[in-house]
Amino acid sequence: MRSVPAADRVAGLVGIPVWPGCGERDLRAPRTETTLKGLKAPGAPAEGGVSGECLNTACRRRVTPERLAFISRHL
Repeated sequence: MRSVPAADRVAGLVGIPVWPGCGERDLRAPRTETTLKGLKAPGAPAEGGVSGECLNTACRRRVTPERLAFISRHL
């Protein structure tokens, strides 16, 4: 299986509502920020981002309403 460059993967998502997100200490945080910037640049309907420590119930309670609103706008 060949590797697809990140820019090509992001370009393939333009026009598709996506929510890349993770916690700031997550190993995916830098990639999440890069992906979100890459999607927003051409005007993709992308939301989300890197939030504070999100490995507990308090964080999930804080972030879940935003995620559900995003989903309801794009159903």
